[in-house]
Amino acid sequence: MSGNDASDWLWSKSDLVLSSLQQQMPQGQNGNKPLAFGELYRLQNFSPREYTQASIGLTIAFILGFLALGLIIMIFFSRNKYRKTMVMNQKFILMLVGLLLAIQIFSLISRIIFEAISLDIIDDISLFIQQQNGTEAMQNALATMNSTVTAAEAGVSDSPIFAMAFFGAIYIFTTSANLAVITLIVTFVSFVFFKTIKRGGTISKSHYVFLSIFGDAFGVFVFVIVLLISLTLGIVYLLVSIGLSSDFQTGLYIGVYVPYVVQILLQTILFNVSLIVHLFLLELTLNSSLL
Repeated sequence: MSGNDASDWLWSKSDLVLSSLQQQMPQGQNGNKPLAFGELYRLQNFSPREYTQASIGLTIAFILGFLALGLIIMIFFSRNKYRKTMVMNQKFILMLVGLLLAIQIFSLISRIIFEAISLDIIDDISLFIQQQNGTEAMQNALATMNSTVTAAEAGVSDSPIFAMAFFGAIYIFTTSANLAVITLIVTFVSFVFFKTIKRGGTISKSHYVFLSIFGDAFGVFVFVIVLLISLTLGIVYLLVSIGLSSDFQTGLYIGVYVPYVVQILLQTILFNVSLIVHLFLLELTLNSSLL
């Protein structure tokens, strides 16, 4: 299959998907054909142009910063003299941090694409208003980000609307999924710490089992829950953005953040209490040995 044939095949499948989705849309004002995606969007559905442009610039700066940090980690990890002296736990932590950075960079790239498409749609709507009602009407519409003109009326096809919704869904999913990765990192650090103090003999086996269940096992459970809800949140955002679902994203956001916050607080409490007990028993041991 040549490059042109592959491109034609991809666009034909894309049009097929969009046509299938449109069949699920509510009917338009004429009552005959499905509602176009563009009929769901007016200027008031977008952020002000200046805000979006500033957001893109700031996002690019963050991407460059994360890329620099990732490059530093890769250089550090690639050197044999450092890698050979690292234990498996340290390597695993660096791998998790690298995964966190990779997801964050991919998330920010998706956000840039989302905002770039939204800028194009804003331009199309404002140009249509200018052509129909004059420059002053366009300037007023952009100043208030309010218009009666829909994206469909401005000639925006379904493809950019769906692409914007798709990349917005990816951004929502990856941003929320990073909370799951952070949970996994915190859980693994606690696991290493609990295992270390157990080997030191400052906690009993029963205490170690308690910490493992309420710290490590619960952390893995929260990781899975947050990841699944994040995926659901991304799918729901996509469906809401193209008018195929009612908006119940608030409940999903609560479902993502509440387990995450509970897990972080739990790990913090268990870690600090265990550390205090460990240091107290260690001091008693040293004092008794001196006597």
